[in-house]
Amino acid sequence: MFLYIFLVFGFSSLFYFAGARSFLRWALNTVKFLVVCMRLTILLYASCIVYTLTTSPPCSDEKALQAIDILCSDALRGRVFGNLCGPLCETLDIRYSSCTSQGGEKDVFYVSWNNITTTSLVMKRARFLDIVGNDPYSSGTEQDLETSLLMKIESLVNGHLHIKKSFETVHDVLRLFWTMEKNVPVGSKKSDVFRNLHGIALQKEFVLSLLYHNDDIFPKLHGSCGSFYFVERVPFTLHDVGITWSARVAVALKLLDLAHQLNYSFYGKLHVCDIKEDNFGVSYHNNSVKVHILDADSVVLNDNLVIEMETRHCVNDAGCAEGNCRGVCNTKVGRCQRQLINTNLQVICQQIFSDSDANHHHGLLRHPPFVIRKGLEEILQECISIQNVDETDDKTALQEMEIIQKIRDLLINTV
Repeated sequence: MFLYIFLVFGFSSLFYFAGARSFLRWALNTVKFLVVCMRLTILLYASCIVYTLTTSPPCSDEKALQAIDILCSDALRGRVFGNLCGPLCETLDIRYSSCTSQGGEKDVFYVSWNNITTTSLVMKRARFLDIVGNDPYSSGTEQDLETSLLMKIESLVNGHLHIKKSFETVHDVLRLFWTMEKNVPVGSKKSDVFRNLHGIALQKEFVLSLLYHNDDIFPKLHGSCGSFYFVERVPFTLHDVGITWSARVAVALKLLDLAHQLNYSFYGKLHVCDIKEDNFGVSYHNNSVKVHILDADSVVLNDNLVIEMETRHCVNDAGCAEGNCRGVCNTKVGRCQRQLINTNLQVICQQIFSDSDANHHHGLLRHPPFVIRKGLEEILQECISIQNVDETDDKTALQEMEIIQKIRDLLINTV
């Protein structure tokens, strides 16, 4: 009897302690799981906050129309000028359609212009221009204000040029800023004229569209009103290019032309420091394809970029990057060197032509015909491997010209 009780008690205790240990393990694992879940929740919440703070707020039709009303009020009072003030504010041939939040630090509105035919335009203005209204032209002699304006505009314009321009009078500026030249009312206050010219000159995209209007790499500039300027609305981006091989080849050939143009066809070598699908527009005119740089603010003159690089402190090469434009850090002195190690063509090959995280469709030149597949893969890899080690050396330029020609020959033979 006692033996029976002892055995029952012993085994019961054993199962009890074994169950307790199992329960303890389960409890510890549950606590660990809950801690992990809590950390993931905090991380997700923090990510949502960062996303909210760093993305553009949604645009508002009400605020857009309010901005246009203020602009037109100033235009009708003769305080702001431009060739499109009349169609926007008097005849109402330019009509507001919608706004977009994709402009970053700009107000960007879509409008239509009924001018013989209906033209879709993008109306833009940098938001920082509110500071110009704080008003460097409210006091001082007319001659002093004009001298100050000319110095500022020379600096702003020549920042985009290798061969510099000089402006002796306001009329010299107006001849360049053709959107305002014939639209300053007689008797206008000089301070209003100065304020208008300064405000529009502060906008890099407007100035580049003036300087390079014959090269067609930016959307066509149609005009301005006050500090707003109007450019052609390009209907497609690289993201929208058709599924057929021939359609993609046509666009790729234009991108090769653009890479060559940026090196040789302008006042100085230009770099595009934000190369991605959505920053290139595609338009079709009379069965021909055109490719345009949509983000002109990312275009930088080589001379200016390498000089600016040299002023930067760094601990590694990442500190010497401006978007896609990559420099080299001299870690011994903690300064960026006066050079870039990649080119527009190299980034186009890597980010646009090839499969990469930067494009949505596995590369513009995806799924090539079998007959060129291996050759195209090899030449694209050679293109991606370009290292622009010395700006004064023609070796990189010659290498690029050879690569462009090889890619062109391969593509043309398939369409």
